[in-house]
Amino acid sequence: MNEAAENGWDVRKIAVAFDPACGATSLLDAAAEWAALLGAELEACFVDDPDIGRLAGLPFGRIIDPGSGRSMLFDAAALQSRRAGLAARSRASLRRLSKIHRFGYSVRDLPGAALMEVEAQSTAELLIVAAFHGKFGGTRAIDEDAVEMASRSARSVLLVAQFPVSMNNILVVADDGPAGRRAERLAALLAGRANVRVTALEPAGVAGEDLAATVRNAGPSLVIIGLSDTELTASLQRALKHETFSLLAVR
Repeated sequence: MNEAAENGWDVRKIAVAFDPACGATSLLDAAAEWAALLGAELEACFVDDPDIGRLAGLPFGRIIDPGSGRSMLFDAAALQSRRAGLAARSRASLRRLSKIHRFGYSVRDLPGAALMEVEAQSTAELLIVAAFHGKFGGTRAIDEDAVEMASRSARSVLLVAQFPVSMNNILVVADDGPAGRRAERLAALLAGRANVRVTALEPAGVAGEDLAATVRNAGPSLVIIGLSDTELTASLQRALKHETFSLLAVR
């Protein structure tokens, strides 16, 4: 049994989902760290950003390369090339990371699938997705599909808002329910690592908007949410989607 399971949160499989628009290698690095921490198998799922698919279907679709600033034609062939490059880089990263962190992994290619479908098909206890994705000119845009999936999921979801996922300042928002106890035990596990500070926030009697403001003002790098009230959890995920800290909802 892994250390996390001994502390009350048994995660046997982690699914990480990404599309050609996200920082796949960086997201894999984050997922590998969690797989090593929790002693879990990692399932890498390749999906398609619907916006990118629609752009590739236009007759004169173009994107701006963030490195060179050049405008490039983006059609179905370009999308396929981009996906093939992503898959090759990701598989190479998985091989390297699995040797370093000693975890098992599998790969699922789901062209045309949305994040909701990954959530429905995977048996993973923890899902890891990017809260933002790269758009034109290299800017970051909120991945509304990821936020919506996270807010509706019955499983634990880590919304990654920064690379790497910093754990030096962790804020735990937990009640005394089962999810809250799991969140607190996970926080205790993370607190044993070097240069990690964990702060607890008692949500009892605090309205959703006030709670979101309190979390925001605390300036955390990672927020772990463990609440029995699923609607409050979802409202927090939506209210904090613009922030630069990552959100882990433990269920």
